[in-house]
Amino acid sequence: MEILDGHIRYTRNRKEHTAEFGPGRGASLPGLSIDLDIARVSGGTGVRVILHPEGQVRLHELRLRARHTFSGEDRIFCNGYQSWTDSREFLPGESLPGMRPVMRLVKMQRYGDINFFPYSGRPGEFHSHTYTYIRRRDGLVLAGSLSENSGYTIFSFRTGDGSVDIIKDCEGLDVDRDTTLMDLLVATGAENEVFARWFGMSKFRIMKTAPATGWTSWYYHYTTITEPIILDNTARLAEHKIPIDTVQIDDGFQTAVGDWLSIKPEFPHGMKHLAGEIHRRGFSAGLWLAPFICEKKSELAKKHRAWLVSDTRGRPVVAGWNPGWSGDFYALDIYNPHVRDYLGDVFSTVLREWGYDMVKLDFLYAAAIVPRAGKSRGAIMYDAMKFLRDCVKSKKILGCGVPLGSSFGMVDYCRIGGDVALKWEDRLLSFMRYRERVDTRHSLESTVGRRHLSGNAFMNDPDVVILRDENNSLTPEEKSTLFLLNNLFGGLVFTSDDISTYSEATMRLYRAMFPLREKKMRSVVVENGLCTARFSIVALDYVAYANLSDDERSFTMEKGILFRGDPAADTGRFVIGGGDYSLGPHDTHCFLLLPAKAPSIAGSTGHIFPGSEVSSFKAAGKKFTVKLHAGARRPLDIMIRVAKPGSYAINGTRAATETVLPETHIVRATIR
Repeated sequence: MEILDGHIRYTRNRKEHTAEFGPGRGASLPGLSIDLDIARVSGGTGVRVILHPEGQVRLHELRLRARHTFSGEDRIFCNGYQSWTDSREFLPGESLPGMRPVMRLVKMQRYGDINFFPYSGRPGEFHSHTYTYIRRRDGLVLAGSLSENSGYTIFSFRTGDGSVDIIKDCEGLDVDRDTTLMDLLVATGAENEVFARWFGMSKFRIMKTAPATGWTSWYYHYTTITEPIILDNTARLAEHKIPIDTVQIDDGFQTAVGDWLSIKPEFPHGMKHLAGEIHRRGFSAGLWLAPFICEKKSELAKKHRAWLVSDTRGRPVVAGWNPGWSGDFYALDIYNPHVRDYLGDVFSTVLREWGYDMVKLDFLYAAAIVPRAGKSRGAIMYDAMKFLRDCVKSKKILGCGVPLGSSFGMVDYCRIGGDVALKWEDRLLSFMRYRERVDTRHSLESTVGRRHLSGNAFMNDPDVVILRDENNSLTPEEKSTLFLLNNLFGGLVFTSDDISTYSEATMRLYRAMFPLREKKMRSVVVENGLCTARFSIVALDYVAYANLSDDERSFTMEKGILFRGDPAADTGRFVIGGGDYSLGPHDTHCFLLLPAKAPSIAGSTGHIFPGSEVSSFKAAGKKFTVKLHAGARRPLDIMIRVAKPGSYAINGTRAATETVLPETHIVRATIR
């Protein structure tokens, strides 16, 4: 990707100016000079645009023009505007059409970037926020912003003529001192390498948070939650000894969105009591809030209209519409000191007086719905996220509905896809081209697409897994795909199911996600709706095939001897790889690749990633010692590959060999 030149538009002393500038030849304009610095840096090319104003100027537009030669085999990754916006790789000839106009009747445009970025809908024209990459045969060309403090960075592609515009959304930003307005890295190389370089050079303070699991009330009870519902579900999780980390109370405890300290009568003992009961059962406690919005019927909206973001005519700015609330909801002005005092009191009450350990903060995009106060949208979003981090201090934040670049270094966990649904696809909303829709397939595409962020920017939250049969239209294959991909790519894996409704087989499957182990991705390829992921957990290698398309997909399986577990049935099977294999629509299969050397772990029945529940394996002649992770379910079968038939011992239990495939001998034992 070659940077050619730049363009700027700004106002000084009520007069608008425009200018072109280029590498090594800064522009000197009325009240402003500009430098475009392009230099080799460790790991790639650094690109910086530095402004030198004389007094205050107001910016309207800044863009760099670049070029790239696209081939028909390239894939262009486009990161969506916020958590719920679809994010995936595009073919050079695909299009990214804007939402159908009818959706504006219910204000759905408020959730996305269609308010401030034009969609042409023409083939080969896409855009991506904060970072992007072009996947080529020989690796990736990654372009990423190193700082989003002054505004959103948007990469706009036109593959037909090979042009790339790199835009800083700086509308409304006042600058009165030397400012680095754009700071980028362009790096070429292997996927893991270029992402490591980008995050290594970024100005983001990266949060170091461990993977976690939990239960949330939303996808079973929605806003109809009560104190007994939370207590009953918490008790069941504890009684079944489910080793989750967090029980999270979602939307529905408050009398209105915005009135966070006004609790519904369905919670007679209060929120502090609930947090204490969750702690007593051995879990941390989480609570949902949407700090930057209030619904129309809230007391906050009625009594404090001056706290709301207003348009030029003094009317409250509508941040969205939700039929589950009172319709329209409004954005709060984070620069209003009364708003800051109020939210500071809310967080102090929730985290310190009530004792919650984590807050899920939702609909965060609303803070920056319009530029104002001499700030661009991105600058407002940065200020808003910093304010939240300062309020929450050392306790954990799960961000949601947030422009992702603004949340780097500010949250511990972050939603990286749209809400899952109780069905595979919402065809009506897909037809409406609504990019922030509630849709399981849509969510999973972003879960795969944004996998690079987990463990780098924050831990990825791919939304919940759903295994229940009742109140659910997902097929067994779709539930399995959601379950496996969320566990594969997620750093925070929640469910909302009432586990007391689980059958014995479903309970075995649910337990088989524990422990949640970190994965090292070796390669992920998505072609024609088929996702092939090769990854490692500690010393074990795996391959997973996920068919997100509506048709059967055939492919050549990985070579070697493979094991596919079936925890629900408490069994598994060995297969010889290298041949043709087919996968039905919306189905996913995961395999352990048996190591060539023996003795070695060959499989298990206790985990969706077979063998990953083993924390240590030692061999002394024909005696093997296997230790399981504390979160592993019991009982389960462990299988060990051996070189020769004979009699062996696993944890003191004698076991004879089984020849499961030609020249493939295993021994197995049940660990209780």
